[in-house]
Amino acid sequence: MKKAQKAIALINLLVLLVLIFWNYRVNAIGINGNTVGSLSREYENLFTPASYAFSIWGLIFLSLTAQAIYLVKSAFSDGKSRYILQMGPFLILANLLNGAWLWFWLTEQTGLSVVIMLGILASLVAVILRLNMERWHAPRYIIGWI
Repeated sequence: MKKAQKAIALINLLVLLVLIFWNYRVNAIGINGNTVGSLSREYENLFTPASYAFSIWGLIFLSLTAQAIYLVKSAFSDGKSRYILQMGPFLILANLLNGAWLWFWLTEQTGLSVVIMLGILASLVAVILRLNMERWHAPRYIIGWI
C-alpha cells in the first residue's frame, strides 16, 4: 500500500507539472491561432468567462503545486497519508481532463469541452466525497493542505 501511495503522489506531481507547462505553452503560442483569452473574447455569451477571469489559474496552480509536494512528502514519510489513495487518482484525472479541455477549447470543439468540464467537476466532487473530512474532524493542517 505504501508503494501505491508513493506512486500516486509522484504521478500526481508529474501530471501537474506537465499540465502547468501545457497551459503555459498553449497560452503563449496558442493552438490554431487561438489562446484561451482570445477565444473567450470571440464567443460573446453568458457561458464563456471573460478573458481576465483566467488569471486566477496562477493562484490555482500554485496551490495545486503546494498540495502535490505535500502529498509526495506525506507518501515518503511515516506520517498519515491515507488520503492519498482516496483522492490521488481523482486529482490525476482532473488534471488530465484540464489539459484535454484546453485542447478541445482551443480547437473550438465547444461541445466536447463542456463534457470535459463536467468530467473535471465530477472528479473534484469525488475527491470531496471520498475524503469525507467534515465527518472525521480532520486537523486544520490537513484541511489546509488538502
